[in-house]
Amino acid sequence: MKQKFVSNILLLLLLNLIIKPYWVLGIDRQVQNILGANEYGTYFALFNFSLLFSIFLDFGLTNYNQRNIAQNTHLLKEYFGGLMGLKFLLGFVYILILIGAALFMNYNEYRIKILLLLAINQFLLSVILFIRSNISALQYFKTDSLLSVLDKLLMIIFCSFLIYNHKAELSILTFILSQTTAYIITLLLGLMLILKRTGIVLPHFKIIFLTKNLKETFPYALLILTMTFYYRIDGVMLDLLLPNGAEVAGIYAQSYRLLDAGSMLGLLFAGLLLPMFAYQLKQNESIHELLHISFNLLMLPVLSIGLFVIAYASDICTMMYNEQPETTAQTLQILMFSFLFISASYIYGTLLTANANMKELNILALTGMFLNVCLNFILIPRYGGVGAAWASMITLLLVIAAQGVLCKWIFKISFNIQYCFRLLVYALHIIISLWVLHYFAINILVAALLVFSISFLAAFFLKLVKPSDFSILSK
Repeated sequence: MKQKFVSNILLLLLLNLIIKPYWVLGIDRQVQNILGANEYGTYFALFNFSLLFSIFLDFGLTNYNQRNIAQNTHLLKEYFGGLMGLKFLLGFVYILILIGAALFMNYNEYRIKILLLLAINQFLLSVILFIRSNISALQYFKTDSLLSVLDKLLMIIFCSFLIYNHKAELSILTFILSQTTAYIITLLLGLMLILKRTGIVLPHFKIIFLTKNLKETFPYALLILTMTFYYRIDGVMLDLLLPNGAEVAGIYAQSYRLLDAGSMLGLLFAGLLLPMFAYQLKQNESIHELLHISFNLLMLPVLSIGLFVIAYASDICTMMYNEQPETTAQTLQILMFSFLFISASYIYGTLLTANANMKELNILALTGMFLNVCLNFILIPRYGGVGAAWASMITLLLVIAAQGVLCKWIFKISFNIQYCFRLLVYALHIIISLWVLHYFAINILVAALLVFSISFLAAFFLKLVKPSDFSILSK
């Protein structure tokens, strides 16, 4: 059982780390280069706007369902129809809220049409995640791993047709509709797998599922809502506060795309860490060793990637984009500091979540949301996308600092001066290597290979990472 679980976790990581970054850095980037910053910026702002209210699609029902079905597989048929009916009800409420907010923002007819399609996509994705929760609860881990990337794989195929077939018309509408088609196919395939187990089940409303679950999941829902706001509000506010907002949002999206791609590793890491931390806390075991190992295994690669991108931001953006690569590079350098803070939050925030410190996390998230909105109002009119990047970085720095202090206080984590010194030496190794490579104008691909090799060797040489760390995690 354990071997099966580990092998499927590795499959999940491999598939996600190959397909999803290719979608973000390959296809999505190509679409922007073809459509231009202005048109893509409209899509980026509206996509972020659709995410702000996405918590109304679920309210923790998916996690509730996964936990209950995993413990009581015989309840699948009874739960599936009732919860599916609720998903449709929540989807209707979500679309009403989103369109109401769009009318309040005085969006024109074209934008509302785009937003409606994006809302449908968010609903379809929410249903797919619900279906996957049943499949993983039944311990069909390999099937769940394949479904987790099927939608993106289909999008890559459909969008490649739009990009490389000169007879096809690529627009924001066709780009969104290709995603809709991929979601529908994935949903239907997942539904067939579930119905094969349950037989025909019609959606019906059992409001007791929602009321029973709401009190328990509300703190988690509030946390997701507030964090989504300060992660995604920048694109919306750029579009709102500037006369050429759509274009500036499009340029900002170019740098944010790399932040998004980099954050996938931390997100997958957090998904693995949450049950590990929760188990150790339940067993009253010390979490210090797991915290230390997980911090090193995530943050050391993140630090080397972040410093490399900061050093080569101009080269990277010139290679990737057609419009305003220098402005994109300036924004990207600031967002790479946000990348470091987000990655650290995937460690400390996950530990606090596993310990059910929801009150503290929600206070931090609400404070972060308020601060981020205020900073955006001040900085965006003056500095545009660069101002939004500064607002994001300052907010995330303060939030992760507070999370670190909370973890130190709650879990009695000691401050290790020797470890901090070794970490500083590790960072200096990378910085000096980057300076030398820049000085001799080494090709960016060769430089990347050298820097990551040096950082890998330095991590072991400084004993920040040991081979035994991997065996401890596997246990």
